[in-house]
Amino acid sequence: MRALRIAVVRHHIAPRAMSATPASSSSSSSPPPRRVLCLHSFRTSSAILHTQMKMARWFDDYARDVEFIAIDAPHAASGDVPADVTAFFGAEGGRYEWWNARDDGAGGTSYDGVEASLRAVELACADADAKGESFDGIMGFSQGATLVGIVLG
Repeated sequence: MRALRIAVVRHHIAPRAMSATPASSSSSSSPPPRRVLCLHSFRTSSAILHTQMKMARWFDDYARDVEFIAIDAPHAASGDVPADVTAFFGAEGGRYEWWNARDDGAGGTSYDGVEASLRAVELACADADAKGESFDGIMGFSQGATLVGIVLG
């Protein structure tokens, strides 16, 4: 099932061909910005990722060329939010995780929720496709970046 979900998500992430016209060109019509699906880190949120990207000036530096669309993980934080996250971003607002890793009791690790997270990414991509607004790329931070690695394999 996981391989099928990953293949479906890969199908939805379809980069458009890059324009041969330089960004500094004076062409009368600019291509639409690239749409990038963004996945936040462990026990944070799309709002926190948006703040992090704003602080890093991503919106200032790339707004003309890239539209960043962040989604929340499908699982509410199943434990304490890291102290540095709370100290920097406050305690208000929802906190989410893409999965929770735990000891499975047999010497291994169980990644609770990863299948639902793959499904959430798949649905975000399918919804964008249905609106004619397909994603050109996907990026993540921390746990979100790990999920990107799983999706793109």
